Amino acid sequence: EIIILNSNSILPTADCRLLTLKLKATDSKHTLDRINLWVNDVPVYGMNGQSLRGQKRDLVVMDIPFALLYISIEKYTSISVN
Repeated sequence: EIIILNSNSILPTADCRLLTLKLKATDSKHTLDRINLWVNDVPVYGMNGQSLRGQKRDLVVMDIPFALLYISIEKYTSISVN
């Protein structure tokens, strides 16, 4: 399961160049392997995502800052944990 902890503060369109998502990812059966994050259908960490394998944790809370290429955020399509 993954939750965007600061989702109430993120508007559908934003006039900023930097956005930070605060994510909480958990899995009750397995340790977390990686975070895959897409914004406007573009993978933020590339197709392989950001590895969490070395952390050997079933819960992680992280701030993910990223620069926006365009002035507005049109949509977020998915955030998944593999």
